[in-house]
Amino acid sequence: ISFSASETSFGVSKYGARVQFSFEMLLNDDWGVLETLPTELAQLARNQEDIVATEVLVDPVNYGPNPVFFNNTNGNIFATANGYTNNNPVLSVAAVTEAASHIRSRTFNGNPVVVSKFILMVPPALEADAKRLLGVTAFEVTDANGTYTIANPISDIGLVVNPWLPVIDKGPNVNKTWYLMPAGSAGVRPAVVFSKIRGRETPELRIASATGNYLGGGEVPGREGSFLNDDIEFRVRHFVGAAGIAFET
Repeated sequence: ISFSASETSFGVSKYGARVQFSFEMLLNDDWGVLETLPTELAQLARNQEDIVATEVLVDPVNYGPNPVFFNNTNGNIFATANGYTNNNPVLSVAAVTEAASHIRSRTFNGNPVVVSKFILMVPPALEADAKRLLGVTAFEVTDANGTYTIANPISDIGLVVNPWLPVIDKGPNVNKTWYLMPAGSAGVRPAVVFSKIRGRETPELRIASATGNYLGGGEVPGREGSFLNDDIEFRVRHFVGAAGIAFET
């Protein structure tokens, strides 16, 4: 038995924000807006994780599916050039079934690619259609053999409604574009990898502490305003990165 390996490089980027406001604003925050800022900053950091991961699949500049990931070389675009029956079909049971079958027909080093479960990712505009298609348990079919009932071949596919798709993809087809991906599981190499800096997996929240000390002794809390100009400052920092893994057939 022999083994070979190759590497794929990608970066982890640092993201952050600072919010500065006066001591008086905090005291007069009758609606509690400033008190919720730490929670909002943490949510912004979590949102950045979704944005970075989605941008692996979606082109944030030219819009539509990211050509770095989706192209004919990788064979992962629903097109006749890649062996499909038509080009860019609308979301349907037939189209999703064909896409799943095509993915399962791929090989790696001569071995079949085994996918135990798929995920259908859609924008909010396709949520109702996707739920309807996946929720049907059986269909009545009429053909030359007569009329009979068949089980829904895509009823076991999971659904992810990604609200960031129409935010990142501002192209004319965003509300008609759907993505079928293998669900991640132990022992299965993912198509998209997501990474953080070790030991810094969660957003870090801080408050500026250049507040000085009381004359009677003791440090002045950060929420009492800075020594220089009586302001208060919150900060968030987060490290995230994502990339698509090369395809082999």
